[in-house]
Amino acid sequence: MKGKSEPAISEEKMTNIVAAYVRSPSRSQKWRIGKGFSLKEIRAADVPIDDLRRAGIPIDKRRKSLHQKNVEELGRIYRELVATGALAIPSIEIEKTHKAQVIKHLRKLPEISKNDAEILFEGGIYSISHLAEEDPKTLAKDLDLDVKKVEKWIESAKSVKRIIDAKATFKKLSKISGIKKKYILDLIDLGIYSIDDLINANPEKVAEKLDIDIDEVIYWIEQASKIKGVEIPEAVIEQTKILSKKKKMEETIEEETEYIEEEIEGAKEELEEPEKEIKEGLKEELVSEEVEEVESISEEPEEDVILKAEEELLKCKGIGKKIAQKLIDAGIFSLKELIEADLEELAKSSGITKQKLKKFQEEAEKMV
Repeated sequence: MKGKSEPAISEEKMTNIVAAYVRSPSRSQKWRIGKGFSLKEIRAADVPIDDLRRAGIPIDKRRKSLHQKNVEELGRIYRELVATGALAIPSIEIEKTHKAQVIKHLRKLPEISKNDAEILFEGGIYSISHLAEEDPKTLAKDLDLDVKKVEKWIESAKSVKRIIDAKATFKKLSKISGIKKKYILDLIDLGIYSIDDLINANPEKVAEKLDIDIDEVIYWIEQASKIKGVEIPEAVIEQTKILSKKKKMEETIEEETEYIEEEIEGAKEELEEPEKEIKEGLKEELVSEEVEEVESISEEPEEDVILKAEEELLKCKGIGKKIAQKLIDAGIFSLKELIEADLEELAKSSGITKQKLKKFQEEAEKMV
């Protein structure tokens, strides 16, 4: 699956963020956050690479592209480092902590040994999500590894990532009445991970992929538009007009044919199912037999590890499922690890502010 682990970013939002940006070919050349600055960009900016390393600036040795935006950002970052005297601060221990966290995170996959994780770290692979998006032949060649071995790693990473993506997507889309758990994987395959994605989806393609009526998909999109407070897409309006004409034809036939009348009456009863019953059904499906549909994607034991980690982290006051998932992706699988983690490094790898992480650590210390 080539999905959405790295969301597209608009240019107006690409400010005041210490990060390298790359073009996302799967999203019409939109920008997304990359793994680090390329060596070409560092040379073009005429910035000492050792200084960047000491300051903890991400570097992607394997990326060959050069973007002027990143060159300018490197210049800004370096000037700020010099002005604030940050380069004088030793970061060896921070780098060691980051490496240890990454290695521990990657070793959640049983196929990866400690030595394998160290090789991946040196090659710029810092998480299971990153590994899942790599091309096995390219990665094997870059790191001088056996391609079959790398293929097993990536397949395992994809399995774990797919489960995580499915859980996160269902949580976001469960606000839409009618979306069931059995639809989630197909929606992910269509690139639909959120309510915003659903609003911009092609209703015909969604209906075809899920093998459902297009009017049901249009109903979902109408709900999504109301939740977000945006106008219903033009394509949906056109489809609604077509469906309206179709409905009038069916009503005409209904007057003449008793059989069709019975069919439509049955459909109405189905659509009149109480909203409360639908929502209760969705909640039950999340923890019942239908969860097997997502769990069957992978037989990897890492899911138990991830679920156990999420359960423990959620015990900490202030940590919700979204925050817990970010911490897990950053290599934090327990309250003890959260307490012992370096705040600055964890803030960079998780995307959570240092201030919030400090509060989480304080709450976790009360519990341990």
